[in-house]
Amino acid sequence: MRFAASNGRNTIAFNPFKLSGRGGENIGRAAGMSTLPNAWKSVVKHKPNYGKFGAYAVAGQAAKANAISKAAATSAANSWKVWATKKAADAKAAATRQQGTNNMIGGLIKGGASIAMGAMMFSDKSTKNTIERLENATQLLRELKPVSFYYNKEYSLQPGLKHYGFIAQEYREQMPDATYTEESTGKLCIDTNELIGVLVAAFKELESRITRLEVKNVLEAVGAK
Repeated sequence: MRFAASNGRNTIAFNPFKLSGRGGENIGRAAGMSTLPNAWKSVVKHKPNYGKFGAYAVAGQAAKANAISKAAATSAANSWKVWATKKAADAKAAATRQQGTNNMIGGLIKGGASIAMGAMMFSDKSTKNTIERLENATQLLRELKPVSFYYNKEYSLQPGLKHYGFIAQEYREQMPDATYTEESTGKLCIDTNELIGVLVAAFKELESRITRLEVKNVLEAVGAK
């Protein structure tokens, strides 16, 4: 197409200038430029991928948060492990001390427990033989030697606590069948449950003596009149 412009006197004709096609390409090459379509293609081809940038940023933040979370979890786990290990060690040490105490005080572990349970569970007459009434219980009690004492630290959780009882070696002299050796420690122990029957028998003996003395005093008073 041909364009023309006129001011009434003169006319100027214009030929269109093409940026595409072979002519345009030659001009672009001559000027060291690319044609507009090629320039646009280059822009599209080399434009930044903002979607990937966003994805990379999100992934980076997620990785950072994950690393922080793992570090915190590891630290918490290590702290808990140290605490749990200490608690377990303390509990084990306490259990060891308690076992020593139990073995020493009345033998409540193993043999001691079986003796104590036997005294409580097997009181039926059908479980016993050679039954005899206890005599001279007061004299037996008189021969026993009660003491107050403190347990050594390795045998007690409360070494400052005062106790009342007997020395097993002395107790054995009067009630040998109420003493035994704890197998796990080799220590001599006593079964104080056996003492209950003796105490009851001694009480009854004393009560009988008091009654006889009272009767005697009454008779003497009557005779004096």
